[in-house]
Amino acid sequence: MIRFSSILKTIILSCIAVNMGYLLIFNIDKNMMVYLQMIIAVIGIITAILSVLVVYSRYCPIKIRKRVLMEFRKLNIYIIPYLLIVLYEGLHTKSMYSYNNITLMYALTPYLYVIFSYSLSYIFIVDGSYIPFLEKISILGIVMTIIRIIGWFFYNYYRLPIFLGIVLQSPDWVRNGFQRIDVIPLYGIIVVLLLSNYLKSNKLKELLMLLILVVYPVFITQVRYLTIVILITTISMIYLKPSESSKSIFTKILLSIVLSFSVIFGVIQQVVALFSPDSLYGPSTSVRIEAMDHFYNLVSTTGNQFSGLGYLLSWNGNAAQLLSRNIWQNYYLSDLGIFGGLVVFGLLGIVVYGLLYYLGIKSVIDNWNHGNANRIMVMGIFIYMVLSCFSLNIFDMNRAMDVPFYLAIFCYTSAKSRLEH
Repeated sequence: MIRFSSILKTIILSCIAVNMGYLLIFNIDKNMMVYLQMIIAVIGIITAILSVLVVYSRYCPIKIRKRVLMEFRKLNIYIIPYLLIVLYEGLHTKSMYSYNNITLMYALTPYLYVIFSYSLSYIFIVDGSYIPFLEKISILGIVMTIIRIIGWFFYNYYRLPIFLGIVLQSPDWVRNGFQRIDVIPLYGIIVVLLLSNYLKSNKLKELLMLLILVVYPVFITQVRYLTIVILITTISMIYLKPSESSKSIFTKILLSIVLSFSVIFGVIQQVVALFSPDSLYGPSTSVRIEAMDHFYNLVSTTGNQFSGLGYLLSWNGNAAQLLSRNIWQNYYLSDLGIFGGLVVFGLLGIVVYGLLYYLGIKSVIDNWNHGNANRIMVMGIFIYMVLSCFSLNIFDMNRAMDVPFYLAIFCYTSAKSRLEH
């Protein structure tokens, strides 16, 4: 069982490395990345099937089999209705826009990553925790973030083509004269892990890695909302951590003073004002509001309130017309968060997001009621997931791999907290 778990870890880490962009260091063709992302979805299905077969094999100890099957039943609460909706939307999309098979497969790809949650659950149970595997992933994430910072710095300040495949993933994504690079997949989960570890150990190494990730969206990605989400998640975890020492109490008092002064001197109001259409970044906010109005009208006029507009890709001419803002620009559903998800799924999106939130809330309550040692981390992951959904699409290609981790962590921690008490 341990050997099979090690194989699963190697496979999943390799898939995550590809999604993080390690192959782009070698400037591989972007079309190749498209095919690799689709292959990763197939790998997720294969590893899930193998995990089920191994659990039912005679080599699997009864104790592990019972625990894994309990985990799989929890996952099925979400994944079975979710997959039915995803496949229905695939047929709905094909009938409306006449996608060819490759386009439809690519449209489905990020939604199929959820199936990795079965193999992740198997790994967590064999390891007896989800932390060790996340720590391996965090190393991949930190290294890739440093690579992105180096590439960003030399390209923007010296126009040197270092790690150009990574820097120019989205060549037209520019703000304030600087080329922007998105955060890594699993970004929020890695930040929460590092913060949780730092709150426990107070090690300088954890703090330095955490600071690298926290400042990244401020300077490299230049995303206001994600920066605010990280700050709220961080502050929440610090406050929720039990005060076991005078240092911890002092930190909370200091943080409270800083927040109070921020309110008194209007800092928070100024941050909120950044999202106003009249602010420096007003055009960005205005486009989002305009996009929401555009897609709302499309859903209403086409009568697709129940099943949504399906998977819209600019690869297809029929779908591209719905995404078009003008002859130069498109609207992007990935910028509209949960609203964009409801445009895709219609009222069925309530099930897609609602069940995920339900499992997250259940995990938070179970961990808190039973005093689980990692309850602050579970809370942090839940807070990040919910807040990020408001503006960022957790099912886009850069964030889709987060979802199986949300599911596997919520189901694992919920069951473990109940079994231990």
